[in-house]
Amino acid sequence: MRAASVGVRNDGESSAARDEDWPRTVAAFEVMSPSTGGDDHGLKWLSYRTIESLRHYLVNARHQRLIHLHSRAGDIGRERFVSAGSITPDDPPVTLELEAVYAATDIAA
Repeated sequence: MRAASVGVRNDGESSAARDEDWPRTVAAFEVMSPSTGGDDHGLKWLSYRTIESLRHYLVNARHQRLIHLHSRAGDIGRERFVSAGSITPDDPPVTLELEAVYAATDIAA
């Protein structure tokens, strides 16, 4: 089930997500497809929550300008939906500008 598009490890390195990197992954980035959207928001997030180091799971919608951020700190979770501007998870402190994320798509501004 763990097949995010990109994972960011706790040493700051990012790459295509590989099984050996999961124990050190702090953020996973997923591009949602129409056929797997339910899994991306449900089953995958439940699976990813078993990774102790994981703090953020970002799902990038393909059919609209929207990033869904699942975050957790210990057993406390929260969700944010961002459709304009930028989003900055606290760890790793990386800012995603929606203009840049969607720049080369059919739904660019």
